[in-house]
Amino acid sequence: GERGEVLPLKTPVRGVEPNAEVESWLLQLEAAIKETVRETVGQAFRSYAADQPTRPISAGWVSEHPAMALVTSVRLYWTNQLETALREVGRSGLRPLVARLSTELGALPG
Repeated sequence: GERGEVLPLKTPVRGVEPNAEVESWLLQLEAAIKETVRETVGQAFRSYAADQPTRPISAGWVSEHPAMALVTSVRLYWTNQLETALREVGRSGLRPLVARLSTELGALPG
């Protein structure tokens, strides 16, 4: 990414051995990538959700997680909050929630 981020695989995948099936190796690589992304986004989401809405987003949180994990976790959090508001209070609960989420967005370090 723009920040020069590298996301090491949680489960290393050995290189393709001579006479090995490349398709099998690609499936192992795909599984390792999915596992890594799932865990990385999950960590960023749990960290973000634990701080909201009581504390503003910190520069530390931003620097601790890869950018795509940050973007994805914020979107997951917002979606979860919107679904909860709709389920619990209906459309009337959206206006204050959107105001709060917009404030949180404005607090994101640039």
